[in-house]
Amino acid sequence: MRILLCFCFFTGLFFSHLNTCLAQDVLYLFNGDIYNGKVIHVEAARLRFDGKKTGIINIKLKDIKSIKSDVNAISMELLNSESYYGWLDTLAPPGYSRFYNLDDTFAIRIDSISQLTSIRTSFFNRFRGSITAGMSYTKANNYLSGNGNVDLTYYARNYFISNKFSANGSNNDGDYITERASNNLTGLYEANKHINYIAMFTFYKSVELGLDHRYTLGFGVGNYLYKSRIQNLQAYVLINALKEKDLEGTVSDFLMQYPVGLSYNLYLYNKHTLQLSIDNVFTTIPSQSWRMRFDQNITFRYELIKDLYLSLSGYLNYDSDPSSAATSKTDYGINTGVSISF
Repeated sequence: MRILLCFCFFTGLFFSHLNTCLAQDVLYLFNGDIYNGKVIHVEAARLRFDGKKTGIINIKLKDIKSIKSDVNAISMELLNSESYYGWLDTLAPPGYSRFYNLDDTFAIRIDSISQLTSIRTSFFNRFRGSITAGMSYTKANNYLSGNGNVDLTYYARNYFISNKFSANGSNNDGDYITERASNNLTGLYEANKHINYIAMFTFYKSVELGLDHRYTLGFGVGNYLYKSRIQNLQAYVLINALKEKDLEGTVSDFLMQYPVGLSYNLYLYNKHTLQLSIDNVFTTIPSQSWRMRFDQNITFRYELIKDLYLSLSGYLNYDSDPSSAATSKTDYGINTGVSISF
């Protein structure tokens, strides 16, 4: 029986993978060109397409006659902020594609698409991420040290789960020291075009700020203050429970804190991809005499070749009332590295 079950499982997995490999998205242009491959996404009024013969190409939406999506379902947002999830085919006038799912069927203007993401139907294929490694200059050191980052995101129809880990460390006379480390696990659910529900768990460590570890767990809401084809500005408010321990062993249990975040993202797609993100979080802790913290991360990524990026990032952390083990109220650093996306 076990052998039969294993055979059925792997047979189903094989045919599922075979079907995915055989299926192709098709792109029709007004100049008569036809491309077979896979739709990746739409950003900045351009469709990013992985052509079977051409490789990665970026095409302006106004040049597209029709799109047929057979490989994966698509999650799409129009310029009027309406969102849809389903498939596209060519049964529509030039400059349009027919959208369909279990509930709706209608034609949409291709150049009215604000954002589009290919959502893979297989659970494991919905994960996307990047790995970065490089060198750093931090306040804690007056010489170069190493850094590493791992980002992993699971995309679904109207929510995503993201985990971001980063660390800075150095080897001093044979002893490895983790100068700074952080991990941010975030879940976001798009309830409608006006509000997003957010859950967040974080870990943070900083030798410069005298912090052995800090854990927070919080819930809140957020929304886009501004959104266009190439950029967006999002704000959110959370209520967090906090637990931390400084390098001297002093523990603060279950304090309440109130973070307010503001995030800006810029996407430019042409021959190469350029991405800029700026994250700012301002936090108050009333029970500790209105202790305040400010955390900022700025990341710039430039695509060298397909899935290989040059990364430059900087961070700034401020604590108005750090531990007595801290050497300063601020910590900052610059990271450079190479990123591989998958």
